[in-house]
Amino acid sequence: MKNTRKSLWRLLFKFHRYTGLCVAIIIIMLAITGILLNHTENLKLDSHYVNSSAILDWYGIKPGEMQSTYKTNKQWVIQIAEQIFLEQQPVLKKNQPLLGAVATDSFYLLGFPNSLVLLSYEGDIIEQIQKPISKIAISGDQAIFIESEKLTLFSDDGLLSWQQTQRTDINWSKPAKLPERIKLKVRKLSLNRIIPYERLILDIHSGRFFGSYGTVIIDIAGILFILLAFSGCWIWLRHILRHHKHRKMQ
Repeated sequence: MKNTRKSLWRLLFKFHRYTGLCVAIIIIMLAITGILLNHTENLKLDSHYVNSSAILDWYGIKPGEMQSTYKTNKQWVIQIAEQIFLEQQPVLKKNQPLLGAVATDSFYLLGFPNSLVLLSYEGDIIEQIQKPISKIAISGDQAIFIESEKLTLFSDDGLLSWQQTQRTDINWSKPAKLPERIKLKVRKLSLNRIIPYERLILDIHSGRFFGSYGTVIIDIAGILFILLAFSGCWIWLRHILRHHKHRKMQ
């Protein structure tokens, strides 16, 4: 009986030692990624994006196709997937198709099916106006024209009010062919705005980054870590009891 207890004790000790060595790397990884995630805002992990081609290939991400491109008298306005660019500057994400873009003396105006978006020349959002849109245009005197629910409306007071018009000679904003030089640069830039570092670290922390078996490995490591805690407590408790018994015998 005594030999059996010694064997079980040796087995428990070996389990604790070698299991600890096996899960040590995963525990360190979880600790590091956990600390980083706790400081997402300070480190701006949600606003900085992965630009490594190897990691993007690992996620299976390829350059997106141009959805629409519009030439204004200032810059090109480009949509790739949900990302909107002013030339080579990403400015906003929109899950609706870009229907037109014009530039006034003070701002850019972008038309989407359910809204108008005003952007500064620096690419900052000034305002979003909720309105059904199908076309957008600008005249030489800076009046803005839109087609909304089959009505042609115009505003000549900075979009404060809209009036109906029967004009038919409006030069509506239409898609234009983007120069290949700009196209290649913007497609490359679009890849750099897909995976924020926060998501990458979350995927590593959960094991999803390593594929279908990654989460299973993390789950197994978690179970082993729980067993390590129990075996460690038992080893410590047994050591305390033996030490206490030894002192009583003295």
